[in-house]
Amino acid sequence: MKNTISIIAILSIGAFAGNMINIGLSHAMYWQSLEPLDFMKFFKIDFPLLLQPTAATLLPAF
Repeated sequence: MKNTISIIAILSIGAFAGNMINIGLSHAMYWQSLEPLDFMKFFKIDFPLLLQPTAATLLPAF
């Protein structure tokens, strides 16, 4: 049981780290290229869409 929990923890941390790297390398560069008002409009529309596929990888953060 202890080994299973350790494996789940390692996989969860890996998924979370991979997701953060993906966001940092793909979305962040695009977001930095936008003007502040354009970013706010884009983020207001797309933020809920970004949360859906990353819900499983955000669990380790909580």
